Amino acid sequence: MYSMMQQKGFAVLTSAVLLSLAGIVFTANMASTQLVDNQVIGNYYRNNEAFVNAESGVHLVLSKLDDPVLAKEMLENLPFQSPTGGLYIVSAKTIAINRLEIISSGTSTDGTALREIRLEVDFLALYPLPDAPISAYKLNLDPGVLVDSGCELDPDNCLAEGNSSENTVASYPDAETAETDPCTGGALKENIFATGYGGTFHEGAEIRENGILKIYQNGGFVTAPDDDEEYVEAPASIFEEIFGQPYAESNFDAESVVNINGKFCSQELSNLVTDDTEVVIIDGDCEIEQSYTEKSVSSENKVLTIGSADHPKFVIIEGGTFITAPNTGASVVGMLYFLPQEDLINEDGNLVNESGQLVDEDGVVLAEGADPVQSENLSIDMGGVNVNGAMLSDYKCSHDGYDQSDSKETKQHFSARFDKLALTELYKQIEIISSTGSVYRIAQGTWRDF
Repeated sequence: MYSMMQQKGFAVLTSAVLLSLAGIVFTANMASTQLVDNQVIGNYYRNNEAFVNAESGVHLVLSKLDDPVLAKEMLENLPFQSPTGGLYIVSAKTIAINRLEIISSGTSTDGTALREIRLEVDFLALYPLPDAPISAYKLNLDPGVLVDSGCELDPDNCLAEGNSSENTVASYPDAETAETDPCTGGALKENIFATGYGGTFHEGAEIRENGILKIYQNGGFVTAPDDDEEYVEAPASIFEEIFGQPYAESNFDAESVVNINGKFCSQELSNLVTDDTEVVIIDGDCEIEQSYTEKSVSSENKVLTIGSADHPKFVIIEGGTFITAPNTGASVVGMLYFLPQEDLINEDGNLVNESGQLVDEDGVVLAEGADPVQSENLSIDMGGVNVNGAMLSDYKCSHDGYDQSDSKETKQHFSARFDKLALTELYKQIEIISSTGSVYRIAQGTWRDF
């Protein structure tokens, strides 16, 4: 009997011990599971914290690209890297034209988690580009003139999105003198603007002259009736019309400007203009000698080329044009700006002094009955000129007349090809022309996070 009681007691004790062990094991397992869960949650939190910090680095670069000033500062000092010592380190570098690679590494606060984000961004600065390869007042061009958005410089990229002009030509004729201004300078064809190549005036068309609204009626412009609106004064030049500021040589960085005497143009262009030159200012007619020219890749002419796709130039000719021999031309990569000298002229285009008296080229008052002297500032001959980028002219009339130095009136080829890539590269170098904004787009399929 006693033995049976012993056995029952031992069984109860054993059961109790086993249950206790089971409870201990269960409790330990629960505690272990909880610890693992806590560790997983902690790792997840720290991992997310590191990811958010890495994203902060990406957003730092993108926020700079959103601001034209900050973007310019960063892009001019690539590769970019943020200061060390924070919760993220981000870098940006160029991997292709207008494409950046951004790499951002973020850490958790305790430094135990690390995440890295990589992506590529297509970036484009927005500049005040001209609407056409040629922007001028009245244009008088041969019907067969080469005005296009050709692919001479970079055939692979010239047809890229946005690398084309809105118009073939952009003409800004003066309202009062659109039909009466002389457009002379050789045997000319029909005026482009008058024939509708650049547009014609129709009844009811509106323009502004000196800030005043005018309406085209019955073959002429009249001031708009009952027009009480206040208008900003009209731009004084096409340069100001496009870029929003008047032209002034003092606005350019003096170290990047080369001034050239037109009489020795070929030699000075060859000797003084380097890759570091950004602005070339030519005084008077620029005479191109054949000995300084090379065979053109697009025509039979020999040309002297100013600028390149990698180093475009802003070429300004004050009071003149390129003077070329037969089958010789001048090519500008970037922007060519024809700027008249500041002569006093009357409404008929004759030279006058400040008192309104007729004078000759030296400013001497003409004798009574003498023939008035027509100002050469009214027109400019662009014959023999090739432009890849854009051309502006502030002359009353710009034409592709006959070569001025050729007695046989040999026709020189003229062409203007709009090239946004060349213009954008030029604008990056010239401080006077600031960007009007910037846009970026994350390249599809490039986001990677580790």
